[in-house]
Amino acid sequence: MLDRIYQSLGGKKLSENKYMLHCPSHDDTNPSLSVTRQGSNILFHCFAGCSFEEVRNALNSKGINVRNQRLVNDSNKVMKRGKTKKTTIRVRLISNNRRAEELYTSSRVAMKHPYLEHKGIRPHDVRIREGCLLIPMRDGQGM
Repeated sequence: MLDRIYQSLGGKKLSENKYMLHCPSHDDTNPSLSVTRQGSNILFHCFAGCSFEEVRNALNSKGINVRNQRLVNDSNKVMKRGKTKKTTIRVRLISNNRRAEELYTSSRVAMKHPYLEHKGIRPHDVRIREGCLLIPMRDGQGM
């Protein structure tokens, strides 16, 4: 099964049981889908952020029937025949955003810092926590 997936998607064979392949769920010019055989399981993880279900559905649409295989998603929860569980990517993102916000709000405003002064950067929303600069970054949705 693993060799068939490799031949269909293309990419790199890293070892006997590990591949870095082109993800079938998005336009992938640089292989971002890790596929690993671990015992009787096949583990999938797309580093571009595609969900387990998206990858599985894309493989099925390419004629690679993975529905009867024992598959594992990126959070290492076993996926059995036809049963699906939501991946934890979104949950991790929200959790990481909350943690970042907690760190940021519990820090102090960076009025002066040698690095900022050396580079001639005004602090704006930059903060300091335990000697480290915290620079807020937001995605397109403001998170």
